[in-house]
Amino acid sequence: MKVNLAGAAKRILERIKMDGDRPVRWVAKVLSETPGERKVVQYRFFPRGRQAHSKPLFCCVAKFYQDERGEETSRVMETLSKEHQRPVSLLAVPRSLYYDPGARFAVQQFVEGVPFPELITLPNSRRYFVLAGKALAGLHARAVPVGEIRWLSDHLIDLIHPHPLLLAEQIPSYRSRIDSILKALHEWEERVVDHRAHAPIHRDFHLRQLFYGDDRVWLVDWDLFAKGDPALDVGNFIVYLTTRLPERAASSIDAFLEGYFSLQPADLLKRVPLYRAFTFLRLACKRFRLKEEDWEEKVEGLLFRAERALR
Repeated sequence: MKVNLAGAAKRILERIKMDGDRPVRWVAKVLSETPGERKVVQYRFFPRGRQAHSKPLFCCVAKFYQDERGEETSRVMETLSKEHQRPVSLLAVPRSLYYDPGARFAVQQFVEGVPFPELITLPNSRRYFVLAGKALAGLHARAVPVGEIRWLSDHLIDLIHPHPLLLAEQIPSYRSRIDSILKALHEWEERVVDHRAHAPIHRDFHLRQLFYGDDRVWLVDWDLFAKGDPALDVGNFIVYLTTRLPERAASSIDAFLEGYFSLQPADLLKRVPLYRAFTFLRLACKRFRLKEEDWEEKVEGLLFRAERALR
């Protein structure tokens, strides 16, 4: 995705009106990119003439979009950051500073916290999994006036790329298995999901979205925010730990659920297998899309795990 970093820096400076007319230089670092959809860039602004290691005057994150979705994300973040404020909220949401409709980018607060993937290597890492659970429970507990209600059929379109039916079309040998998984997912939803369970949900909750700073858990990347079954976030995180930290998944999941269910009712657990299966299917389609090394074997294994979760 092509972005005019210099032009955006100029627009940010004009909007922020930083420190009068003092000359300022900027440094940009690309944090992530989803080809054809968005690019995430960290900007740091320094007094001109200062040494490279001097403290910046201002830091922010700019998210560049191919379409107008950044406007809604900015509105969501503005609302959530106000709802989850000290002293009552462990969860912290970065502030939306503004949205630039002309250039289709959103400017957000830069989070200074320590990334959770670094914290889990510490001897007391269990504490951070407990805090992650409590923070997610806090998100699910707070009624907010933003977010569209999304059901399983919506999640299949919004979150899985390519759609599982396209995977079945491309690899006919998977057709019957994918049809069976989709049928079972919908049957599970009809049987166990009540619209009264709908709550604010992140829909991409995992360790790389989490930071710890100022005694709070910071959660970033709100592009997929919606209202839906909170068990989706729980199931997604459990699968993330299962696939990314297999050697310590059991203890990590135990700590996470301890934190989550200290604030949320345990009856949600009966719906988690539905979203574990959904997430394994999501990962199978991702492996097919990326076609990295041994992708066929990985797709096969993930489909098997989706089937097993629904038994």
